[in-house]
Amino acid sequence: MKLVGRSSAGFALYREGDEYFLKGIVDNDGITAASDAKEEAIAFNAFYSVAVGVFMANGVKG
Repeated sequence: MKLVGRSSAGFALYREGDEYFLKGIVDNDGITAASDAKEEAIAFNAFYSVAVGVFMANGVKG
């Protein structure tokens, strides 16, 4: 994902059945997968921050 004025961000998801789960962050060095609940929370916070910006920039309302 890329927002004006911010560096790009990538997120790794994995599929389990019909659901997708956030598993890690993608950067220039590849995928850094979360290995515990604390790292999953860090990945989620990074994803949430970018997702909210994307939604707001595109008129999505919650």
